[in-house]
Amino acid sequence: MLPGEPEGALPSLVRVGRHGVVVPNKDYLESFRLLSTDPQVVSYRLDPKARWSDGTPITWEDVAAQWRATNPTNPEYKLIAARGYEHIAGVERGADDFEAIVRFTDRFAERKHLFTELYPRSLTPDPKVFDTAWADAPLLSTGPFKVDHLDKVAKTITLVRDAAWWGERPKLDRIVLRAVPPGTQPEALGNGEIDEAFVETWDELVRVEGLPGTTVRPIGSMEGFALAVFNGAPGSIVADRELRAALARGIDRATITRAVLAGTAAVGRRADNHIFSVNSRYYQDHSALLTFDPAEAARRLDALGWRLDGGVRHRDGRPLRLRTVISADHPERRDTAKMIQQQLGALGVVIDIQEVAYQAYFPEYINVGNFDLALFSRGGDDARPISFAVPFYTRGSTTQLNVGHNGNERIDRLFEQASRELDDEKRMALGNEIDKAIWEEAFCLPLHTSTGHYAVRAGLVNTDVTAFFRPADYTKVGFLK
Repeated sequence: MLPGEPEGALPSLVRVGRHGVVVPNKDYLESFRLLSTDPQVVSYRLDPKARWSDGTPITWEDVAAQWRATNPTNPEYKLIAARGYEHIAGVERGADDFEAIVRFTDRFAERKHLFTELYPRSLTPDPKVFDTAWADAPLLSTGPFKVDHLDKVAKTITLVRDAAWWGERPKLDRIVLRAVPPGTQPEALGNGEIDEAFVETWDELVRVEGLPGTTVRPIGSMEGFALAVFNGAPGSIVADRELRAALARGIDRATITRAVLAGTAAVGRRADNHIFSVNSRYYQDHSALLTFDPAEAARRLDALGWRLDGGVRHRDGRPLRLRTVISADHPERRDTAKMIQQQLGALGVVIDIQEVAYQAYFPEYINVGNFDLALFSRGGDDARPISFAVPFYTRGSTTQLNVGHNGNERIDRLFEQASRELDDEKRMALGNEIDKAIWEEAFCLPLHTSTGHYAVRAGLVNTDVTAFFRPADYTKVGFLK
């Protein structure tokens, strides 16, 4: 039994390995070929054996229907992020039903990462079906396992081996996925409820190391990072870039990183780039554009009219008070919030910390902009750093991931330019120009990377395949005899 979500319930036409190399996922895609460069035209040759769980073949029509739903010209489709589909002009049938010809409107450098998850065409024609049909349970799936049972009370999904699977035979007969809140996974592992636990804090590490028959393995990926995001939406107290820049200079990210990582089982470091992970050869530190300097922060606050009055800064009778929203079951975020509270408090800025339930954190607070300052983590992807970052830092209706409604025209323009740049070195150089522009806009402060550990029941092997490779390959997971 594993914690997490049923990755692999939908097909991925491509597979991404440890070093970001993108290759066809041979269980679904025989090849993808660039037929033309100007305009770009790509042939996707699908595996004729590939089927949905109801026996329907996976064809070019699934590819075309997905593009129509995600491109994003129809605002009725509630997209979290387009991530490249807006660059497609159309999808048509190739030599037969198992070839999709994808035509692009312009050059799109990270095209190989499209269709990393393919939806069945029955899901995509209607916006309401697309947005809500799978809210209670998956209607169609594909892969080596299929959904057998969903228990909302026990919060489990049982997957069983699909006899109709055409690929490599899985080692396991079934997998039970259980929803386990962060911080409680060591106990769930000890009680036999799960066979693998994610370990983030030293306390959790100590708890799992004392469990008999348990192996602890480090996670090597450092693509994601923790961050602090200001709400720059109109009407927000921190809508003014100059105020955000002043406040950011009062936050000591180095001290936060040392304190947080000293109390965790993670191997990490301070993150100083919004686009590239610390492992990327393109990573550059541009944090000097917004360096920690409390004296300069105080001077800027004074210049903006936020004057000290009884230990608290006011302007026009309004106190400089920020509501910082964190998830209640995340001790690392709580520690970070308290340090920011202390650091900005020394400047006369009031930080009110609001802890909310994990289940409500994103849908009721972060995603709807119900905060002044928010602390959370985001993932990363060094194989497609530009298109992955676009939704977090650009403006417009095509993304819901820019939760603070921040950004500017220059950032949008640089992302568009980088997306079209086919030369890898030039594109990555533009990525660093984007990072500089984000620092200058002062709306998102990367804090630190972290990796953590997995605690695995003795004999369970190849779970690292689900951590390093996308999509997760559960055919490789099994128990030693």
